[in-house]
Amino acid sequence: MADVEKLRKVKQCIDSLAEGLHPFTGQPLPAEDIVNDVRVSRSLFLASAFLQEQMQGTTAKKTGKKQAFRLSLEEREQVEFSSQPIPASELARRMNEAVGTQDCKKISYRQITDWLVEVGMLKLVENVAGTQRRRPTNSGEKLGISVNTVRTHKARAYQYLRGRLNELRILLLLLQPW
Repeated sequence: MADVEKLRKVKQCIDSLAEGLHPFTGQPLPAEDIVNDVRVSRSLFLASAFLQEQMQGTTAKKTGKKQAFRLSLEEREQVEFSSQPIPASELARRMNEAVGTQDCKKISYRQITDWLVEVGMLKLVENVAGTQRRRPTNSGEKLGISVNTVRTHKARAYQYLRGRLNELRILLLLLQPW
């Protein structure tokens, strides 16, 4: 709520300047002042309209498309971390749960594991079937990333990555631009 109030105050200042008025006193600014230039004034009105859209949340509605996944610093603090290993899919679920808005895409476990490959915590290895699998590097293993094998009720085995999130949290907070 404080962010909306800040945006409202910024918008009021921009509106005043666009109209050629001092934002705090309401007095007309000198005719030769830069804000009275038509191009500057139009730019200020445009910026004001954009802020209005942001405050009303209409930008995503106009396009009908969701924005890319983003996780603010405050939202990152809300992601529940534990000392017990959890699958990458659970980390994705927790990150999606922490996002406060519904106008952005959800992050998938695949995006997280692709990022872990980029930062050198996972590597791609080819299995006997010729497909690539993600496996922890030495650095990843030191952080507690491991591969677990699970057998289903039909005796079919599958493997998934697990990691200790307390250590991964540091990486998420410092490195990833989500």
